[in-house]
Amino acid sequence: YSIFIVVRLKLKINADKCLIHLEIIMKSFVFTLLFLVSAQVSAEQWLCVTENMVGFRPAEKPGDWQSTKFNDKPKFLISASQEQGQSVYKVKELGSNREFATCHYYVNEMDEYYILCPDKYGSAFLFNKNRNRFQFSNVLGEYIYPYLKGRSPYMSIGLCSTF
Repeated sequence: YSIFIVVRLKLKINADKCLIHLEIIMKSFVFTLLFLVSAQVSAEQWLCVTENMVGFRPAEKPGDWQSTKFNDKPKFLISASQEQGQSVYKVKELGSNREFATCHYYVNEMDEYYILCPDKYGSAFLFNKNRNRFQFSNVLGEYIYPYLKGRSPYMSIGLCSTF
């Protein structure tokens, strides 16, 4: 009977050691996973907030248009990812699942870094990485396309910050 107790005690000690080792391995795995995810997310990501937005809207007289200032303050999210070994930037308006067309990254003659994202619907997003400023323009509206009732062409500007 005493041999049974000793064997049972050794098995319990060995099982406890295995659980402790397994717990350490799991914690290490979770920490590594969190580190990799946070490194991927923090690599390059900006939140852009509109400061001013101007455009055109239908005037009271049918067929006429007038310039206007909009009160909307849309926010945009710029994020970088790796595709086929190259950085790819994507922009989307917060609250929307639609991403713009593939963004192009370039440097101008003054060594300023830009991300340009045109889409096939007449919108373009331009971001200056050195100054953390953006411009967004949407040229489609009911002025050209009457079936786009209620959509006005506009341009917005604003600031971006990393997070």
